[in-house]
Amino acid sequence: MGAKQLYMTQEENILLSQIFGAMSLREQQCYILHIGQKMSMGRIAEEIGVSKATVQKYISRAKEKVLERVS
Repeated sequence: MGAKQLYMTQEENILLSQIFGAMSLREQQCYILHIGQKMSMGRIAEEIGVSKATVQKYISRAKEKVLERVS
């Protein structure tokens, strides 16, 4: 079976681009790994070579940026 395709409206695509465009590369990386891939903060820290506290900061900042743009 093939992967299920997801469709977004042009407005959703623009919003998503704005959200990720507002994040640093590390914030994007940590947010996607944690929220999208369900990876633990500890595991992300090991994978990218930073402390768990640093990963928590990246994810927290990323979540704030998401909320700023969707609320």
